[in-house]
Amino acid sequence: MVRLLIQERKRQRLSGNALAEKAGLSQSLISSLETNPWNPTLDTLLRMGDVLKVDVGEIISQARKQILQDK
Repeated sequence: MVRLLIQERKRQRLSGNALAEKAGLSQSLISSLETNPWNPTLDTLLRMGDVLKVDVGEIISQARKQILQDK
């Protein structure tokens, strides 16, 4: 899920610093997510999705489909 948001950030050519600032998150949090993806809070996902104009519900749905395919 985080990887999809990271890919979108890169596609939009938005820096990690800019994403952090616009989302009201720390740059170290964004950096941490990008170097070692972990399960962030829903609040963090929503903030990132808001800035990137991405439907987080759709991201969750895609992640769920991927998990089910991997089983």
